[in-house]
Parts: sequence; structure tokens; C-alpha cells
Amino acid sequence: MKKLVVIMLLVAATATLAHAGLKVVGKGDAMRLNPASYPPAMKANYQIMQGKCV
Repeated sequence: MKKLVVIMLLVAATATLAHAGLKVVGKGDAMRLNPASYPPAMKANYQIMQGKCV
């Protein structure tokens, strides 16, 4: 039981929260990602993805 508590405390101490920080525009079904803050290489990939996936 002590080992389990120690393991759980270690996992809790090393776990971090993740936040994507992606900007979105629109509401409801019209909600889309805002690529204004993307690096140039990522913007090109986003344009390709948008054409294929949307």
C-alpha cells in the first residue's frame, strides 16, 4: 500500500497540464482555427490540411 501511495505521489508530482493555446474564430458550427500566429511553414501545411479535410 505504501508503494502505491509513493508511486501515485510521484506521478502527481511529475504530471503537468497541457494547454494548446490555439486561437479560434466563430461560434458553433462556424468555429475555425485562426492560423495568424502559426509559423510560416506551419501556415503552408495548414492550407493543405484545410483543403483536404474541410
